[in-house]
Amino acid sequence: DKEKLVVMKGKYVWRLNIDVLVMHCDGNLMDVCSMAIWGAMQNVRLPNVTPVVSTFGDQAKDSATTTGGGSKGGKKAMDEIMLDGDIAKSVVPVGVTDCPIVVTVCMLQK
Repeated sequence: DKEKLVVMKGKYVWRLNIDVLVMHCDGNLMDVCSMAIWGAMQNVRLPNVTPVVSTFGDQAKDSATTTGGGSKGGKKAMDEIMLDGDIAKSVVPVGVTDCPIVVTVCMLQK
C-alpha cells in the first residue's frame, strides 16, 4: 500500500532507491541480486516523521499565506517535518517482510 509511505499528502513521500553493483558474475545473477536486495530490505528502518503544522491566534504574522479565513485563527502548513532520531521509535516500511524474491528453477537431465 503506497499510501502508507506518504508523510504529508501532496508534499512528502518516502522513496527508496536500490543500487546493485555486480563485481563478478558466475551465473544466477538475478537470483543473487534479488536475495541481496531482500536481505538489505529486512534491515530498513525509517525514522518516525511528524509534519509540523502551526496554528496562529488572532494576530497572524503572515495572513496572506494562512489558510482558513485570513488572520482569524487559521492553520498554516509549514514546509517542515520533524524526524525522530531515536532508533527505538523507527518504523519498518509496510511490505518489507512480504517482499518477493526471484528464484530460478532448472531441471537437469542425466
